[in-house]
Amino acid sequence: MQQHLTLSGRKLTLVVPRSVDAVLDMYIARNQGDRDPYWCRPWPSAIALAQLILQQPELVKGKRVCDIGCGLGLAGIAAALSGAKEVVMLDREPIALQCSLLSAQACGVVSVQDYTQHAEPEAASSSQHQSLPSQPDSDQQASTSQVSAQHFDWGDPSCQGNYDVALACDVLYEPYSVEPVARITPRLLNHRTGRLLLADPSHRTKANRDRFLQLLGGQPKSAMLLQESSEVTIQMDDQDSLVQLQLLRMKQGKETVGLKLSVPSQD
Repeated sequence: MQQHLTLSGRKLTLVVPRSVDAVLDMYIARNQGDRDPYWCRPWPSAIALAQLILQQPELVKGKRVCDIGCGLGLAGIAAALSGAKEVVMLDREPIALQCSLLSAQACGVVSVQDYTQHAEPEAASSSQHQSLPSQPDSDQQASTSQVSAQHFDWGDPSCQGNYDVALACDVLYEPYSVEPVARITPRLLNHRTGRLLLADPSHRTKANRDRFLQLLGGQPKSAMLLQESSEVTIQMDDQDSLVQLQLLRMKQGKETVGLKLSVPSQD
C-alpha cells in the first residue's frame, strides 16, 4: 500500500507493507526473534532529516550517499530528489530494501535498481539488479540520481565504502547498537571528506547518542567531529516529537569548528 507525505512542498509517496502484524508474524514464523517491524512506518527522525535535505540540497547534491539502516528509505529518497549523484539504501531486511526502492520509483527517481528478495541474506546481497521503470506522480519532477540497495549488517566488520555522505535515522535506539554503528560509520565514508547526517529522538536516546559521539571522536585514524547539533519539532499522529539533527565530518588535524546546520521548519 502507499502512504503520502508532503515535506517542504514536495509530495512524497512511500510504499509500505499492508500490515505490520503480518510482518511480525513472518518474523515469528522464521524464528527471527531479533527482527522487529518498526521499519514499516516513517518515524519523526526520518521525516526531520528528509525535510532538512530537501531544504538544503547542497548537503548531498552531486555526492555519493548511503542511508544506514534505511527502513523505508525516506531520507535516502530525499537525497535522490535533492540531486545526489548516487544513493545506496543499506538495511538487513530485504523487504525494507524493496519498499525503499519502490518508494523511490513512486517519488520520481528515474534510475532505480531492482532488488530481488531471498530468504537468505547472502543470496540477497549477491542478486542481480535490473532497472525498474520510474512512475512518478504527474506533478512531480523526475530525479536522475542512481538509487540502489544492498543488504547490510552493521555488525559485519567487513563492510566498507567510500561515500561522501552517510544518513542515519533512529539507528541508536538500543544500547547494543551504539558500538557497532560507531565502528562501521567511518568505514563507509571517504576518510578525508566524509560527512554523517544523524537524526535521533532528542530525549529517548540521549545517553546512546552521547556514547556514540564519544566513540566516533575517539577513533584513532578516523575520528569524526560534531559540527553542529539542532533540535526540531515534528508533528505526527497529532503529537509533537522532538528530533535532534547532527552534522559530523571527518576530523582533519586540530579542526574543531565547521559549518552551521540550520533548523528547518516543517511545511
